[in-house]
Amino acid sequence: MFNNLFVQIEKVPGTGFAGIKRPGNVRGGGNLLWGLQDGPALTADPFAKFRASALFAASKKFYEPGLTTHDRVTDPKFVNLPADDSQPVDLRLQPGSPALSGGQRLPTEWPESVHATYKDAPHIGAIPLGVQPWGVGVNGRILLFRGRTEKR
Repeated sequence: MFNNLFVQIEKVPGTGFAGIKRPGNVRGGGNLLWGLQDGPALTADPFAKFRASALFAASKKFYEPGLTTHDRVTDPKFVNLPADDSQPVDLRLQPGSPALSGGQRLPTEWPESVHATYKDAPHIGAIPLGVQPWGVGVNGRILLFRGRTEKR
């Protein structure tokens, strides 16, 4: 699980490890997590307790840096993501987003469609800055986040 963007309306995703007794063969890092309502009020590192735990130490058996080591909790700065449905959602990243070049480099032998295009670290999330969101429908006429277009 590398370079993903997780956002929830309430609470902050991925910072609670309730019920997990052992880490298992999981590797992950470079993820960005955010809570629209609760994220701005954070004053401390939400991973601190986990990173001081035996579970974190045990995760190093499967992934040397340990789970969450390269994860961050911060506002990804989407073009528009309201906490309610009052406005349209646009999950493209704004210039200056911490998700831009904020990910973790992956081994070159791993498959990734835009791996060679990163000058610095990879972007976090599914839609890198400047990439046209995909379209659906006949000839892709309905663009993600922008509604219907006349021509594609």
